[in-house]
Amino acid sequence: MIRTTIQPLGPIGANACLIESDGLQVLIDPGGMPGEWSSPLPKIDLLICTHGHFDHIWGVDAFRELTGAPVLIHPADAEALTDPSVNASNLFGRPKRLKPADRLIIDGERITLDDRHWLEVLATPGHTQGGICLLLFSDGQPEALFSGDTLFAGSIGRLDIGGNPVAMKKSLNRLMMLPDHVQVHPGHGPSTTIGAERRGNPYLRSI
Repeated sequence: MIRTTIQPLGPIGANACLIESDGLQVLIDPGGMPGEWSSPLPKIDLLICTHGHFDHIWGVDAFRELTGAPVLIHPADAEALTDPSVNASNLFGRPKRLKPADRLIIDGERITLDDRHWLEVLATPGHTQGGICLLLFSDGQPEALFSGDTLFAGSIGRLDIGGNPVAMKKSLNRLMMLPDHVQVHPGHGPSTTIGAERRGNPYLRSI
């Protein structure tokens, strides 16, 4: 059994994604405080950040203290947890310093949820150097993508805060190799599918 709950949290409403399985419970992008969650939280085993911008990490320490779950992030964005100039909170006028990550995760790493489901780490630099997506597999087949700020419904992640257009194009090309049916749960805004974005996202027409 897999259950996914998505709630906007934090200072600018980034999507936090809770994955509940018969094994591990994973919270992706804890960008706000636990008290903002609209229903009782289950036991959380892992906290994963798709990248290090402040709106996706704002509540990391609060959730870590509440749940005891370790925080995971790509090594290229690890510094963002502890440096307000890297996580862009300085630009927001509310400098945010957090404790370091408990573990670093890299491209291709598999996070087993239960005997039927796992998450695969996809390194997708572009929006940030250490941006990742998480691809959910069910019975060996790709089912859903937690795309952070790489791919949105009808748009892509902004590139004007340390972004890299060349890297972003390569990352989007990688995502477009996924099957049309894969659900996409982005870091902001509504969910979509790979197929819908392949057909209708204007930012993908040139790749």
